[in-house]
Amino acid sequence: MEGTAVRCVQPANAILGEGPLWCPREAVLYCLDIKRPAVYRFDPERGQTGRWPMPSDIGCMALREAGGMVVALRSGFA
Repeated sequence: MEGTAVRCVQPANAILGEGPLWCPREAVLYCLDIKRPAVYRFDPERGQTGRWPMPSDIGCMALREAGGMVVALRSGFA
């Protein structure tokens, strides 16, 4: 991959960015900030970003078949 260009698509300023998850239904990328609990969303088609702070520490997330997602928080599932 010599000469491959890398560019930042979302300057999230995450402390510990983890768990990138591509959502084929929405064609967007989700990821987490473990240390500053939040879910981030990046839409490459529109160049839009989003951030949703979580009420407690977040460990992981998963997409739901019916749409939406589930996140595992220290305080429970949301």
